[in-house]
Amino acid sequence: MKQNLEFQHVKDLILAKFPLLGVHMASMKFVKSYSCPTMRTDGQNVYYSPHFFNSIPLETRCFVLTHEVMHIAFNHVMRLGDRDPFLWNIATDAVVNQILKAEGWKIPEGLVDIEEARDKSADDMYDILKKRFEKEQEKLNKLRGQNAQGGQGSQGGQNSQSQQNSQGQQSAQGGQGSQGQQGAQSQQGAQGQQNSQGGQNAQAGQNSQGQQGSQSQQNSQGQQGSQGQQGSQGGQNSQGQQGSQSQQNSQGQQGSQGQQGSQGGQNS
Repeated sequence: MKQNLEFQHVKDLILAKFPLLGVHMASMKFVKSYSCPTMRTDGQNVYYSPHFFNSIPLETRCFVLTHEVMHIAFNHVMRLGDRDPFLWNIATDAVVNQILKAEGWKIPEGLVDIEEARDKSADDMYDILKKRFEKEQEKLNKLRGQNAQGGQGSQGGQNSQSQQNSQGQQSAQGGQGSQGQQGAQSQQGAQGQQNSQGGQNAQAGQNSQGQQGSQSQQNSQGQQGSQGQQGSQGGQNSQGQQGSQSQQNSQGQQGSQGQQGSQGGQNS
């Protein structure tokens, strides 16, 4: 009951401000709708959300309700024809709001506010918006085409660079692998050569040591043999000398004894 009184109070304020709207308001219905988020019209009646209506201040209630009544009064819904519904709705909202603004009412935040719509009909405003929209659409299409071509070119360039990088990386890896293999082979060859030289040197050292040992052994044996031979010869010479001296002594003794015996016989 209280809400109905408040709604009636808003209607009275509108009629006081715009008396000519009374004829249209007398023939239309104001219907509560819990499926409607704010307020709307089908060209004959006005549908509003009780929650929305109660949540806004009085000035905003008067503005939005008058806005919907003017749509019906100007027959905006029925005049749509084959126009774009979105652009037509913006054009009619812009025209109505500028009328209310010119009467001293403030346009609520979030609603259409196009100064260019002042003193223009909804048809003229629609044509202006349509031309602007078509120009913007052409710009967007060009940008889309450029972006699409640029994207393909960029992807192609990236794919080519990726392929070149991949090939370069494979080549570098192959070169590194070949160098690594060559390096490993060279290292193995060098190690093998060193091992071979080391083996040869070891054998040469062993042969040299063996030869030196053999020579030393031979020299030692030869020296020992020479010394033994010399010792044998010395012993033989000594023995011979001793034997000769003994023989001489024996002969001398015998000669002396014979001489003495002969002398004694002669003396006798």
